Amino acid sequence: AMSSRWALDAHLPSLGVGADGYPIRPLAADVWTAQANPAANVKATVTRPAAGPRTRNVLTSLTAMVVAGATAPTATTVTVAVIDGGAGGTTYLWGPHTLGVPAVAGATNGLCHPPLWIPGAPNTPMTMEFSAAAGINTLESVSMVGETVQG
Repeated sequence: AMSSRWALDAHLPSLGVGADGYPIRPLAADVWTAQANPAANVKATVTRPAAGPRTRNVLTSLTAMVVAGATAPTATTVTVAVIDGGAGGTTYLWGPHTLGVPAVAGATNGLCHPPLWIPGAPNTPMTMEFSAAAGINTLESVSMVGETVQG
């Protein structure tokens, strides 16, 4: 018997049908997080590994930030996206969306999106990343929260 909020049995309602024809169902308490907070002037990217055969990652919340350091950077814009696949992919599940940072020390720009329900393809990694490092005297961060579901 599972002691989590979800049980893998026929009593659990389906969340739809996956492309492979199997029902999409939550797995037992498989809530995950993935984040990246790299050093200054480094592109933020994080990948959640593939969930496994007949399972998929579902994004339920995300946060992206671009911040100016203590010294004013050159004003710039970058995009941030969630990709169905590995880093550098172009199968976008969300975005790309543009974030800018002005030439002002300590300036902050970002976004936070809860709640979401964005399913990835079965047995496929899910990546959140910026298009590039924002430049000298800038910091980027990305964070995903999700669940693993059958289907």
